[in-house]
Amino acid sequence: MTCLLLPDAAQADAPDAASGTLTTLHLPTALVRPGNGQTTKRDIIIYTPAGYSAAVNARRRYPVLYLLHGSPGNPNNFIKYGQWPNQMENLVKQGGTVPAIMVMPNGNYAGQKEGDSEWADSADRRDRFETWVTQEIVPYIDSHYRTKASASGRILAGVSEGGFGSVNLALRNPRLFGGAVGLSGYYDMRGFGWGHIIMNDSDAAMSLNSPLFYVPEKTQSGHIPPEWRTMRVFVGAGEEEKPYAQETRSIGAALQKAGVSQVQVSTPNGKHDWNLWTSLFLAGLRFTLPANGS
Repeated sequence: MTCLLLPDAAQADAPDAASGTLTTLHLPTALVRPGNGQTTKRDIIIYTPAGYSAAVNARRRYPVLYLLHGSPGNPNNFIKYGQWPNQMENLVKQGGTVPAIMVMPNGNYAGQKEGDSEWADSADRRDRFETWVTQEIVPYIDSHYRTKASASGRILAGVSEGGFGSVNLALRNPRLFGGAVGLSGYYDMRGFGWGHIIMNDSDAAMSLNSPLFYVPEKTQSGHIPPEWRTMRVFVGAGEEEKPYAQETRSIGAALQKAGVSQVQVSTPNGKHDWNLWTSLFLAGLRFTLPANGS
């Protein structure tokens, strides 16, 4: 496990006053190749909520939202298009959720064709995105920020490729993450072209990263991780999205059958865009990080 990550530069892009603070870190890693072949580091955007640096909150610890972008995309999409930090702040003011740190890594694959990484460890082991998130990013955030360093204090959320990645990583690492908000995700990697590229056309490797395969398999065999039973999972997609809406309903049903008691499925009218995703994200926050903590 590699835990020591030191940023070579960090910049604060917004004041920690009425709104929160955005900081861009450039963190070295040997687990994934750098994008565009230019550096040995990867960018991660950190958002700390309003009041994080205030003296009155010096002992306060915050849950963390790990946000996984889609493809084509990058971490800035959550800020520029979704405005998710602002949306969360507004929901906090309305009493719908609690303040949280947001962590937005760059998950673009740098292999033969830069793009979709599936947020998974590649079959050739050259780009281990799941390991990067779980064994480098999470420990770094817990050691450098005032986090609630437990599974219940860590939620994965994402859109499209990141929606799939959020659910897949949470289910594969239930001791690390207590929930997921998967938006417009596909949940069987075997049906998508990038999965075949990342996994070298290995059906076995793709199956291990396909919730619609391994959740029913674990249910049937009785080998369900006990942590699944206390997870909060919100999955949503627009009815106009095909096949995302159907796979969203299917994974919701599979999780409920597996004994995940806290599952919410939402498939309103909507397209594969930020209007839909932001609306669903707010609903997902209310479910996975409710203000009353219930």
